Amino acid sequence: MVIEIIISEFDFKVIRKLREKRILEDLTQEDLSAKVGVSESFFGNIENPKQPQKLNMRMFARVAKALEIKSY
Repeated sequence: MVIEIIISEFDFKVIRKLREKRILEDLTQEDLSAKVGVSESFFGNIENPKQPQKLNMRMFARVAKALEIKSY
């Protein structure tokens, strides 16, 4: 059985930029999860393009705040 997960180019770019920012801030996925208040596996699932989980706008705002992103 083959399961294909399709992620939009926009979603991919946003996830990639958040991952880059997380790494620049020297945060692990677990560190960022704790700052945002979600499960430890949340960002592992978000950053894995094979997972169908995505950020909604409310969660994106919480992540941006945790990463101290001024404009998103």
